[in-house]
Amino acid sequence: MNRIAVAELTPEAFAPFGEVGAPFADGGHGSGDVALDSDGSIIAGFRAELRERRKWCTRSRTRTLLLRALDRAFTGVKRLRRRVNPNNTATIHRTRVAFKRFRYMVEALATMLPEATKKRRADMQHYQALMGDIQDMEVLLATLRKFFKKNEIKQESARRFHEELLRRRQWLVQTYLDAADQLNDFWP
Repeated sequence: MNRIAVAELTPEAFAPFGEVGAPFADGGHGSGDVALDSDGSIIAGFRAELRERRKWCTRSRTRTLLLRALDRAFTGVKRLRRRVNPNNTATIHRTRVAFKRFRYMVEALATMLPEATKKRRADMQHYQALMGDIQDMEVLLATLRKFFKKNEIKQESARRFHEELLRRRQWLVQTYLDAADQLNDFWP
């Protein structure tokens, strides 16, 4: 299971469920920390927090608030997708980070969202991986450049290898661009 850093769960993500420190149904108060289950899964901890907070909110109201939060997150992903520049992979990376946050929200709420089928969630993971492969290539290229600067490598061999990686990156970018509009299939 993928993990999400606690730092990525911004206060805005929890805003619909009340303030940190607000009383729980059992009279206790939220600590502000996201609870983790026994294997450290943030998603399971988030689901537990949602169940506890739902005691204060009707099912219908909870669903409305969650859908609104998901809509905002998805709108942000679409905005970034429109700004993707194939010549600037940082724009793809920013889209990937926003999409990952949206996807993790869907994963965390899957039991409450009939539209979050296993197939759709698997398709979302694949879509994210297309962008992740590009970022992995960027990291590899940066590492390779540092290696070439620190070590004596035959110029011709280094140049050919670097050019091949650049060709591979371009292929990865084009593969993503060919599938980029699948984004619209992930949320109504």
